[in-house]
Amino acid sequence: GAGADALAAVAPRALPRVAPYPSVAAELGVIASSLVAIGSVPGIPVLLFVLFRRAWREEDAKERRKKWAQFAAAVTAVALLVVVPVARRPRLMRTPLWRWWLEYMSVRVAYRAGEPLPKGQYMFVMMPHGLYPFSGACSGLSEMQDTFFNMRLAVADAGLKVPIIRSLMGWIGCISAKSRSMSRALT
Repeated sequence: GAGADALAAVAPRALPRVAPYPSVAAELGVIASSLVAIGSVPGIPVLLFVLFRRAWREEDAKERRKKWAQFAAAVTAVALLVVVPVARRPRLMRTPLWRWWLEYMSVRVAYRAGEPLPKGQYMFVMMPHGLYPFSGACSGLSEMQDTFFNMRLAVADAGLKVPIIRSLMGWIGCISAKSRSMSRALT
């Protein structure tokens, strides 16, 4: 009856050109990119500590200068990752890596009345969420760009200060979760 028709109208659907289950390549791509991105959170401080310790303990003056220069270069690189503005990269969102994430997460979309929303300003609530906004990231990339048009993800300011994670968030167009930033994005 009418209830079954209403449920069918909002039944989740797989995205076009995205496999319903992850391939081996998709799983390997997701594992590798997760290790790089999430691994950078503890990895960068550990790298800086190791470089500092090597420079501090070096007895040979020439080698010590070289190791201090390596440490300084690493600190400079991390500082640049934190302060240099990150531009959105829409083309990057259409690469196989992001499609693999959609496959891995088995993303499905449910539309009311079975039709995508007309173009306009919308605020979506998405779950799950954590250090990196995976659900929102999936909606802002690859084949979902046509469904969730001009998506801007609001994230905690703390996440916008973590190197590597900050770059990933910038590439998908994340903004601060402060009300002023969200209001600006909706106008």
